[in-house]
Amino acid sequence: MLASLLLAATLIAPLEPLHFLEGTWEATGGQKEKTGTGKTTFEVVNQGHAILRKNYAIYPNAPRHDDVMIIYPENDRIRADYWDSEGHIIHYTVTIASDGSVVFVSDVIPKSPRFRLTYTRIGNGANGKFEIASPASPDAFAPYLAWSAHRVRE
Repeated sequence: MLASLLLAATLIAPLEPLHFLEGTWEATGGQKEKTGTGKTTFEVVNQGHAILRKNYAIYPNAPRHDDVMIIYPENDRIRADYWDSEGHIIHYTVTIASDGSVVFVSDVIPKSPRFRLTYTRIGNGANGKFEIASPASPDAFAPYLAWSAHRVRE
């Protein structure tokens, strides 16, 4: 009973545009010649005040990649904090683009690369892309990963 109550939580207003991401997704895609597969789950937590994303990706000849991210409102913006199995920690500001895409852009940290993660709704599915900018040009993002995903469970 408790589990069904938690899953039925409604997102608070600032997080509502991210509603289309809720559920479990399977993805295929990758970087250049390395095509991988993965699974991502977006779950409403803390009575609608946050979204927990759990993700894994498997690429040929590479160790499994696992990560978690928590998305939450902070003052007048949406923030997200990310941790992965390679030891990376990324702090993002989240915006909603005019086409409804959800865009995560990492904070500028001197001498460190900057990251941009985008989810775009495509019919019943979604496309994702992850881009990187060099420390010398923190707003010049270049493609790193791209994938398409389909929902396997709401």
